[in-house]
Amino acid sequence: MKNRVLGREALICIFIVLGAYLCHIIAKNTQVFFLSNVFNFLRTGLYVGLFSAWGVSVGRRIMQAQVRRYLIGVSFLVIFWIILKEIRYRFVLDLFVSRHIWYAYYIAILLIPMLAVFVSLSLGRGSNYRLPKSAALLYLPTAFLAALVLTNDLHFKAFDFGGTENWSETSSYEYGPVFVALTVWVILLYAAAVTVMFFKSRSPNRRRVIKLTLIPLAAVGVYLILYVLRPEWLDAVYLDDLAVTESAMFVLFFEICVQCGLIQSNSRYFDLFNASKSLPVQILDNQCNIRYSTDGAEPADRQTVLSIGEDSSALIDGKRVYKMRIKGGFAVWSEDLTELIELRRTLEERQEELTVRNALLEHEYENEKRHNAIEEQNRLYDLLQNKTQRQLDIINEIVSQYRITQAESEKKRLLSKIIVLGSFIKRRKDFVLSVSSSRMLSDSKLKSAFAESYFALQKLNISGGFLVDTKRESIDGETLALAYDFFEDVLEAVMDKVSSISVRVCDIDGVLREAIMLDCGCKADILYKKYRNLTVEEDGNETSLFLALEEGGEL
Repeated sequence: MKNRVLGREALICIFIVLGAYLCHIIAKNTQVFFLSNVFNFLRTGLYVGLFSAWGVSVGRRIMQAQVRRYLIGVSFLVIFWIILKEIRYRFVLDLFVSRHIWYAYYIAILLIPMLAVFVSLSLGRGSNYRLPKSAALLYLPTAFLAALVLTNDLHFKAFDFGGTENWSETSSYEYGPVFVALTVWVILLYAAAVTVMFFKSRSPNRRRVIKLTLIPLAAVGVYLILYVLRPEWLDAVYLDDLAVTESAMFVLFFEICVQCGLIQSNSRYFDLFNASKSLPVQILDNQCNIRYSTDGAEPADRQTVLSIGEDSSALIDGKRVYKMRIKGGFAVWSEDLTELIELRRTLEERQEELTVRNALLEHEYENEKRHNAIEEQNRLYDLLQNKTQRQLDIINEIVSQYRITQAESEKKRLLSKIIVLGSFIKRRKDFVLSVSSSRMLSDSKLKSAFAESYFALQKLNISGGFLVDTKRESIDGETLALAYDFFEDVLEAVMDKVSSISVRVCDIDGVLREAIMLDCGCKADILYKKYRNLTVEEDGNETSLFLALEEGGEL
């Protein structure tokens, strides 16, 4: 029955095409202007009706909403093309307008293959699927090529007829690089569409099916070559209408894809049920009476089907029964889940075992985490002690002196020294903690340390200033700590006799260097042992110490 319906529809389409072709012959050969126009309009009406009917047909047959919209868009484009051609030849006398309507043909020529790619990308997806935004990139070259054709009068890179004044309906012209690029782009789009359809096809005969789809595309290619060469016999057999010929081939291409199953439709129920002998599917009417059933389907219990909500499912005796509303009734199918249920039970038992094991592992991890935290705390504590122990020992000595000192001025001086050493201890520990969390630091950390030390030095009436300009967003924290240690070591060596101390940390020739200026002498023996690249210059009662922080020195 289905084959008879399909054959009748194909026969009607053939008679319409033959009728339109006959109208074209009569219109070409009649000498009566009125009759020529009548047959031309009749021919155009037949083609518009045929392509409109095809658009309505795919709107009913195609299940996937996005594919359906794209195919309807194809029908609108071919109708637009044919009507545009008819307007150009029947109603437009101005050559400028006629030429630009001719340019507009290429809007349809470019958009149809792009829609073919969109159709191929949408196949096999859900009914509400939408193409990813990246697919919209295809619009860019398509729109660009269309714009170049529409603006051909400005550059003549698509069609060159030696200036617009030389163009006429019968004028000859040459094809430019834009036309070549357009042709290549259209071929690539169709090739991409057919390739994607091929790989998405589940048909065992997909190679033969793809060959069928290539027939109309190959016919378009051959026709375009002939149209460009324009042999005399082409007009003699009345195949001189590019719009109609290509539109028919494009529609035939999509229809072959539908009929061969590359584009899924809802018009192949008999084939579906004949091929689905192992799939338990049934079609029921609105009263839940069975209308169609595959060989492997058990008769559906009416009460069971009624108890299941529309577009829902229910688990009954180890089987998942699905019910979906379709036009005129329901589709019901079942899936045996006995093995899956047993597997689920086994997995649940394994899950319980894994839950207990994970709890033990988590407990061990927490213990290990606490142990590592304690070890890290001990490491940081030892590191802090190592970096500041000498200053703590000096503070203890100063405290002992403070206890036996009677003079208030001396006590005040001793307390001021403790403040200076304490500020160093505080800032040095801050360096240790900061480096432990992030190796690279901002030089603002060193500026803050110097600022606090100089604030404490005011208690000892020691003046001076500091400058930190590393010219870098971040620097190794150990290098900054080295600069602060060097300053502290020099300060401790001259604290009792210096009245002015200045420090400068700057980038010189790509190397970070530190310079300390004192208004007194400085015994640098101990400093030389600790800092290898230390340079000391003395000028009377003034002393300058220089250290390349990134070339030498040890923490």
